[in-house]
This record gives sequence, C-alpha cells and structure tokens, in this order.
Amino acid sequence: MKYPVYINRALRYTKNMEPAELLDFLLRHHESEFIEFKGSNTQPENVGELVSALANGAVLEKKDEAYLVYGINDEGNVVGTTFDPNTLKIGGGQPFKNWLTTGLDHCEPLKYVEVEHPQGRVLIIVIPRARTYPVKFKSKEYVRVGESKKPLSEHPELARKLWEQILRISFEDGNASDLLSETEIFELLDFTPYYIRRGVEVPTLRKTILGHMENEAVVSPKLGKYFITNLGAILFAKDMSKFESLLNRGVRVIKYKGNDKSAVERSQDGQMGYALSIDNLVDFLMVLLPSEEYLEGGTRKSRQTYSREMVKELATNMVIHQDFAVPGYAPRVEIYADRIEFTNPGAPVIEVARFLDSNNSRNPRLAKLMRFMKLCEERGMGIDIVEAECEKMYLPSPSITTSEDFTRVVVFDHKTLRQFNSYERINLVYMHCCLQHTKHAPTTNETLRSRFAEGVLSSTVASRWIGEALEKGMIKPFDPNSISRKQARYLPSWA
Repeated sequence: MKYPVYINRALRYTKNMEPAELLDFLLRHHESEFIEFKGSNTQPENVGELVSALANGAVLEKKDEAYLVYGINDEGNVVGTTFDPNTLKIGGGQPFKNWLTTGLDHCEPLKYVEVEHPQGRVLIIVIPRARTYPVKFKSKEYVRVGESKKPLSEHPELARKLWEQILRISFEDGNASDLLSETEIFELLDFTPYYIRRGVEVPTLRKTILGHMENEAVVSPKLGKYFITNLGAILFAKDMSKFESLLNRGVRVIKYKGNDKSAVERSQDGQMGYALSIDNLVDFLMVLLPSEEYLEGGTRKSRQTYSREMVKELATNMVIHQDFAVPGYAPRVEIYADRIEFTNPGAPVIEVARFLDSNNSRNPRLAKLMRFMKLCEERGMGIDIVEAECEKMYLPSPSITTSEDFTRVVVFDHKTLRQFNSYERINLVYMHCCLQHTKHAPTTNETLRSRFAEGVLSSTVASRWIGEALEKGMIKPFDPNSISRKQARYLPSWA
C-alpha cells in the first residue's frame, strides 16, 4: 500500500443499526460534504448529481459512506417527503432506480432506507464512497463545495486531493467490476492456475471454487452476486481490457534491433491475468533473448545468455512490485542487443541499496497469492537470485534505477574489463558483497576474482575495484584495524 489511510466507520450503516437509529444519528449532524438534507427537490437529474457529489465527498472526509436524506429541510427539521424511488418512472416509463443506476459510473450499489417519523416519512439513500475512480453521473464528476454541488472539473485542487485519497486505498482491495452473477464471473475469469499450479484437482462445483476465491479476496459476495476485486482480475482475467481499472496493465514486450530504440524488431502486449500468462511470458522472452556458442570437449554447444531463473525472477518481481496508482504505464520488458530491461510503474518501497537483502512488498496480497501458486518465492525483491545467476554466468551485476514514476532493472550481456565504467565496477563489487553477506560469507580479493572466469580479473585489478567501492562508501572493512590488504574482508556499508 503506497499510503496509509484510516476510514472512519462510525457512520457505517449495517443490519445492526435500525433505520430509526440511523435517522436519529444523522439528525444530530449538520449537512456536510457527505450528508445532504433535502425537503422537496426530488428532480431526478439533481438526485444523480448529488449521489456523485456525496460519494466523492465521502472520500475527501475519509468516511466510508455518504447519506442523501429526503424529508428534512435545511434547518435539520423533519418535514416528510413523498419521494418514492420504488414507484417513480422516468421518461418513457423507465423505473427510477434503473435509470439512476444506468447514469452512475463507478458507483457501488445504493441502499434505500425508509423511516416513518412522527413529522413525516423520511427516505435515506446510503451511498458507498468512491473506490477506484471518482463517481460520475452522466459522464460528469461532481463534488460538494461548502453547501453547494459543483462539477469537479471546476475545482482542480479538490480533484487532486480526491484522487490522492482514492489511491491511498490498497489497489488489491478495490472492486474491478460491478455486481456479477456466477455465470458472468466464470466468463471473465479463469481460476484453473490456482489449482493446477499446486497440483490440486480443479473442483467440479462452481460454488466450491467461488468459496475458495472469496477466502482469497479474489471475489467479494454481496446481495447474492459477486464483485471481482482488482486482485482477482489482475491474476485471473481472461482479458484485462474488460476491466477499466486494469487498462494498460498487461506486460508489454519490445525487442529492438540494436542498442537503442531507433528500430523495433518485434513487440507484443499481454492481455491475460498474470497467473494465466506469466509462464507464457517467460517462454516468449527466452525465445527472443540471444544465445551464445561455446566449446565443451571439442563439441560446439549453445546456451542462453540470460538464464531462465533470472528472467522469471525479474518478470515476476516487475509485476508484483508495480505501483497500480501510477496511471498509463504498463510493466514492460525491453530487449536490446547488449541488455534486457525490466521496468514497472512506481518508485520502490525500499531503498535501492537494500534490494538484495530486504523483504517488503507494495502489494502483499498479490505477492502472497502468487507465492501460493508457486509463481514466485516471496522472499524480497529477488535480486539475490538475479545476482547469483549473473555471477554464475559471469555477467555484470544488475543495474537498478528509479524515479517517482518507475523502477528499472537492467541486466547486461558479457563485457570485457575495459568496457566496465566506474559505476558498473562499484555496483558489481557492492552487489557481490551483499550476496556474500546474505550467505554469511566474507568478501575478499579472492572471492571477487572468482566472480569472473578464471584469469580474467587479476589480484591487482580486484584490489583497485574494491578500493573504488570503499572510497564511495558502498562497502566497509570487516575489521577497520586490520592493515593486511591481502587478508582483508569486507561488508556492505549497511551491515
């Protein structure tokens, strides 16, 4: 979760609160950004606009629900109302409730509560707060400004605050769909990886499957139907384009002809949920990635430049650790002649320097469920696996760059010593030192030399590289008082 947020649930309408109790509670409060009293103005268009404004206002006030109350005047006195959404017809006889639901976008189901009060009948429309997007009425967003209802577009500062609050709620917990029937759920999602990847037989009864999915927060039951959560859609969607909250979340793969973006050789955009597509993604990448030839016992053989373990680890971490609050940026893998880049939206939640040893996920439920399905290890950023693979294949250490909008991990093809720049030398020493530390082993001149093929890195050059890392403060001596350079041991700077 990118930001912590605490929702005040004191006004949450539940079955344990009687309608009269709810009315008494509301009467003790004044009109606000999430409470509106109406005496007689029941014009349908006004009702729709108020629902949008109050749903969005509840977000700004950190309330879980808003209330549109008919039968109470501006002074807070009960005057009664004849407004009956159950019988009211619109236009050519369309029922009011259906008309209102059709006109609202991104709005969870409304609850209509009637109260018979001594001064007259009161109707309370209970409005869930906006979740993944601001609530719209007829394609326009509204918000409360003081006691007035205004288009949100006229108040950019409120719009910014509204989006900030919406995105503070865990993306995984949000609803990706409206209420759907059992049949509609299975038309949109494919749950077979949940069972097959664990070697478990797929249940024959849909109710059994939905029970499992409810326990995993993949679907959320309500009123005899189900919401699909964002967690469920991002993992099991047959086509992510069917879900507005998942637009541009499929992994994009681009292969370029050279070392820059000037010429694209091939590209492909993923559409299926990650549980359905991650293995196919890795297979596709391995086909596109270069291979190298080598001699073994006089026989010429071929092997991949980048190992499958490395590629899978980087691909799964890319989708798990992305920031779903960053709009319009798909996770992407870009293949160049000399490197492969994995980029996900959002800055990391831990320091780059601690990627190799830390364990913290932006999307913990996504990480947990992918681990449960054996799609990942859920053991931190996985950079330790990548570094170990780089060392085994004598590749440079992975390079990690970040900004407010993205995190990028780059793995390079083989380089000669002369091709390493200062940053790459220091990064390699630091990453090697971190990996050694996770194995409870020291870093020495000898271990650094073994990081390369035999005879490539001399003791003198290894000492020079270690000296650069020491000077930049990336590593430190295990024993600051030791004067022996030959027997010196080193630790990461944070150890």
